[in-house]
Amino acid sequence: MRFFGFSSIWINQLEKAMVSDLEKTIVDTTKKRFHFLSDLLGLEWTTKNERMMEELGPVISLLDPAAPDQGRISATTW
Repeated sequence: MRFFGFSSIWINQLEKAMVSDLEKTIVDTTKKRFHFLSDLLGLEWTTKNERMMEELGPVISLLDPAAPDQGRISATTW
């Protein structure tokens, strides 16, 4: 099965991994940061926000992937 925005790469001679294309990664990160900032600033949530969240799916991403993955997780039901 082929997912939009993903491709397979070989990790070693026996294992493959699915990785997202650069463009998909940039768009997804931008959408997530937009929603994070919207929530932080208390901006009005619209049906457009709902649709974007559904497109992203239920995943938690680090705001700074280079930083240690520790701290609080704030999950909200959209």
